[in-house]
Amino acid sequence: MTQESTLSYYQANTEDYIEQTKSINMTPFYDWFIESLPFHLGPQRILDVGCGSGRDSFYFASKLAMKVTAIDANPLFIEHAKHHYGADIVDWMTLSFEDIDNQPWQQQFTAIWASASLLHVPFAQLPKLLDSLLSTLKSDGILYASFKHGDSERIDEHGRFFCDINEERLAQLISSLTHMPEEYEIWNTKDLRQQQQQPWLNVILRT
Repeated sequence: MTQESTLSYYQANTEDYIEQTKSINMTPFYDWFIESLPFHLGPQRILDVGCGSGRDSFYFASKLAMKVTAIDANPLFIEHAKHHYGADIVDWMTLSFEDIDNQPWQQQFTAIWASASLLHVPFAQLPKLLDSLLSTLKSDGILYASFKHGDSERIDEHGRFFCDINEERLAQLISSLTHMPEEYEIWNTKDLRQQQQQPWLNVILRT
């Protein structure tokens, strides 16, 4: 029920959410991600998980000429992205996290970008999802994810479910994975949204 109510919120508030987030300066996060990319593997192929408005996918595809597949469970986000950024520049797909295993993506991507998207998944379900995502990466591929910093699960005033992650919970999560990453890096950042004080935890996993 928690994930259904979360999706319902984004479907009912698609335009408002896009308006609130379209002007956020993501440059520092893009830079961290790009610096970690495995360029020795050749041309980069990126999977944007929970792409929202498509802002980040468009950046990687247009500014960096990378091949990008972008997925989101909200078809209205995908509709917006195709209309606003172009249907051909990115492979836009309406797809839920549960359907990732059904795609022919084993070891297909060099990197995964999961910015503020996995935080809507219950902690107990994160190991299975992360294993599914890591299985789509080539050897030496990376996965970037960001979570609100904390140690609890909660439902906000809009009915959205959040799973907060801190350093201890992340270590517990990683230790439970089948696809154990070779290494990982974490760092904390401030909220980039105006008038928001929420601290964030960022992680890059390398296979």
